[in-house]
Amino acid sequence: MGRNNASAVATFLAVILATVNFGCGGVANTSSNSGGNGGSGSNGSSNPTIVDTVAAGTAPNALALDTTNNKIYVANSGDFTGPECFFEAGGITEIDGATNSATTVSTAGPGAPFPYAISFNSATGTLYLLSRARFIVGYGCLYPSTLSGYNATTLSAIGTIASGQQGAIGMGVDSANNTLYVENHGAGEIEVVDGAANTLTGTIPIAVGVGWYMALDSIRNKIYVTGDGLSIIDIATNAVTTLNDPNATNPTEEVAVNTTTNKIYVCNSSSNNISVFDGATNSVTTITDPNAISPSALAINETANQIYVLNQGSNNVTVIDGATNSVTTVTAGTKPIAVDIDPVTNFVYVANYGNPSTGDPGSITVINGATNSTLTLTDPKATNPIAVAANSVTNKVYVANSGSNNVTVIDGGQ
Repeated sequence: MGRNNASAVATFLAVILATVNFGCGGVANTSSNSGGNGGSGSNGSSNPTIVDTVAAGTAPNALALDTTNNKIYVANSGDFTGPECFFEAGGITEIDGATNSATTVSTAGPGAPFPYAISFNSATGTLYLLSRARFIVGYGCLYPSTLSGYNATTLSAIGTIASGQQGAIGMGVDSANNTLYVENHGAGEIEVVDGAANTLTGTIPIAVGVGWYMALDSIRNKIYVTGDGLSIIDIATNAVTTLNDPNATNPTEEVAVNTTTNKIYVCNSSSNNISVFDGATNSVTTITDPNAISPSALAINETANQIYVLNQGSNNVTVIDGATNSVTTVTAGTKPIAVDIDPVTNFVYVANYGNPSTGDPGSITVINGATNSTLTLTDPKATNPIAVAANSVTNKVYVANSGSNNVTVIDGGQ
């Protein structure tokens, strides 16, 4: 899902309070093909198309899926255009995947935290929301974070699980073990939450300043954290091992793990390369795409053993063959910011944020994983796509658009 999650990416934008319902209105679909058969599926029968645009709250910025009940959950940042260090709170939008009807609720009143990350625990039906408040401290603003739980069925608050975190950036849910892990970058720790009781049960120490991004391998009970190289946490013992790539420049950024091959991939935007760590031996290999600038997000298709890296500085995607480490460069839109994959159709969906200063509203690049040919989708009702989530059960894809306060719905084709 991108840098959530997701991938997804925290962004400080806008809010909605009322409950609303929207039906399935038609939407124009603008697309262009590049290379061979464009965005056709693995059997070449049909292309992905935009089928709806669903209103959300203000500044939607992160997505979570409940594939069992066909629900899509959207974190809406909220509006901070008011007085310095104060803002009106954001909310959660629930989309019914069968009808595209939506319900948006506020997460709190004015001056309360605004959400920037959301996760769903399928074991308990609980939504977890990371929110951030802003307060004036001296001559600057303080941004403490809050972790809250919500009942996914009713969207009612379960309560605050942890608060006062300085720099909690992301989280990962291990539904198999009913546990949530939260990065607390400022405190130098990973917080451990019992999913059954929704209580904080402990912390795992890491170095302060580490904890930019996190990936979870629930098969091997490992957590991978970036920032200062790669920190590997053994969940059973809390032991931490730190590895470094001599060809990479810290801070290391986005990380993803292929649980099938036991390889860990890390974006190094400062040194314009990718580190590949072998989870069995702790050895490291550096991959460089000469066409890539500022690799910043990635996703893995474990079925095909393909890794897709978004390069914001060069507006393209590096495709890594996980078996050979060879690379192919695929053109994307302006500022590719989030990516997700449907392993069933072998389509890769890239959200391109665009450039507000030039009037570029952004777009969605669809990569055919079999051929690396592309299809560009543009929703005329959408601006600044920032998060994407693919539901491989229903073959639908959802893109959160932070600038237009809505979600684009894509039929994944075949």
